[in-house]
Amino acid sequence: MNRDLTNVGWTVFFLECADKTLYAGMTRNLDKELIQIGVLRDKEYFSKFPERLPVELVFKEVNLPFKEAYAKSKFMKKMNKTMKKRLIATKKWPIGGTLKKYIESGEDINI
Repeated sequence: MNRDLTNVGWTVFFLECADKTLYAGMTRNLDKELIQIGVLRDKEYFSKFPERLPVELVFKEVNLPFKEAYAKSKFMKKMNKTMKKRLIATKKWPIGGTLKKYIESGEDINI
């Protein structure tokens, strides 16, 4: 069977920064991402704001297809802090139907 597996294995995550801000991202290799952020300060976000280091991983959802991970990552970046904290605490997405439509359509969303 010839299957294209490049579309699966994505992770979305939140990092809590030293200044209590939350950084949302997506990656195929979370360990490598954390090393690049913490040691190399490879991400533009952390190069501009070094006071946000160190970071702590506070949420992750793994093994997602690319389309879903991309949509969730965009959604996470638009959430207000209360919604982010609720997602971190409960591991449940706050807006089920709206998020599902967003993932399926790939269109922008206002929350």
